[in-house]
Amino acid sequence: MHSTGVISETLLKKVLWSDVRFENKINFLLGLFETALLLSERTDDDMGGNSNVEKKYLVPSLIRSISPKHQEELKRLLHCSWEEGIAPYKKDKQAKPISAKLLFSWLPPGLFDRLASVCIRNTSEESGRIAPNEVLYRIKVESLGPVPVQFCCDESLDIVEVTTLSCEGMSALAVVEDIQRTIDSILQKVMGLSIEAKVVILGNEDCTFLLSKVKNSMKKTAVKNTEGRTMAVADLGLWYTELTRPKLEC
Repeated sequence: MHSTGVISETLLKKVLWSDVRFENKINFLLGLFETALLLSERTDDDMGGNSNVEKKYLVPSLIRSISPKHQEELKRLLHCSWEEGIAPYKKDKQAKPISAKLLFSWLPPGLFDRLASVCIRNTSEESGRIAPNEVLYRIKVESLGPVPVQFCCDESLDIVEVTTLSCEGMSALAVVEDIQRTIDSILQKVMGLSIEAKVVILGNEDCTFLLSKVKNSMKKTAVKNTEGRTMAVADLGLWYTELTRPKLEC
C-alpha cells in the first residue's frame, strides 16, 4: 500500500475497516467506493480463474502520499512498460506514437483518480500501470492485439495529454474521443460538474492545431495552427493520416 497504492482485501478488513462500525459492511463499502470511482479491483495474470486468490484494489489517491523514491519507481516502471509495449510496432514499422491534449477551463482535483480507476479497472500490473498523474493501459484491437495508451494529467495547466499509436487497423482519434467522453461522464455523473474541453492535436515540430477547426478542412491545402499561423496540411503530421483515413473504432 505504501509503495504501490494497492490494498489487499485482508488489509481493508483487518486494518482500515476493522472498527466494529464496519462489521458486515465491507462489501457495501467496496461497492460504494467503486461506484464513486475511488478504487478499482486489480487482477493477476496468473490467477487462472482461481476464486480463492485474495482480491486486491488500487486506490489512485494513495499514490500521492507514497515516498518520492517509490513515486519515481512507479514512473520508471510505467515508462519502461510503454517502451516495451510500442517496441514491436516500431520495429515492424507498423505504427508510430501520436499525441493530443485535452484543454479544460478547469481540471478539478480528484478527476485523475477517477479516470485512472476507470481505465485500469480489472487489469493486472502487466497490462495497466499507474504513477503520479500518469496512467498506462491497453486496448484490444482485433487486427493488432493489445495497443498501449498513455495519458498524463497536469492539474496546474488544466491539461490531459493522451499518447497512443497511429497505425492501420485502429483509430487514434477514436481513442482520444473515448477518453474525452469518459472524462465528460465522470465530471457530470460522478462529480456533478459540467466543464468543456478543447482537443488540441500535436503535428510536426510541436505545432499544435485545434481539432474542431481542422477536422473538416482536410480537402484544403492549408490550415491554421493554435497561434493563428497558416500552415500546410502536411504539418499535421500523423494526424493528417488519422483524419483522412476511413473512420474506424478504437
